[in-house]
Amino acid sequence: MLHLWEKLLDLMGEEVTIISFFWSICNLSLECILKFVIWFFF
Repeated sequence: MLHLWEKLLDLMGEEVTIISFFWSICNLSLECILKFVIWFFF
C-alpha cells in the first residue's frame, strides 16, 4: 500500500504532497482536509 502511495506521489507531484501534508495534520479527518484544500486553492 505504501509503495503504491509513493508511486502516486511521483506521478502527481507537489499537489499530492500538499494534500498528504494536510491529511497528516488533520489526523485522517476528511472534513478537515476538504476545508484545508478549499481554503488553500480558493
